[in-house]
Amino acid sequence: MKLRGEILKTKKEFYMAFYEQLAAKGFEPKKSASSDYIVDIYHKGELAAFMTKTDEIMKNPLLNVRDKVVESINDIARITLSEQWDCHAFLTKFSQ
Repeated sequence: MKLRGEILKTKKEFYMAFYEQLAAKGFEPKKSASSDYIVDIYHKGELAAFMTKTDEIMKNPLLNVRDKVVESINDIARITLSEQWDCHAFLTKFSQ
């Protein structure tokens, strides 16, 4: 992973940094078995959210996932972007 303050140059670098940050905060990102999603994000052994192909974090509608869990995932994405990636358009997508 890039050190804090270094600029990530590609979307792939962002994803790698984001997944590392998720893991450091107790989440478990795993390659999705579904072709509809890029990554499944587990929290405490349960599938909490999905990362869609359009770079959105989607709460698992089949489980009673607390909003706070999904907000934490979104916060990690925003922090990773703001600290390490210089791309205003991508950051705007996560700020909605």
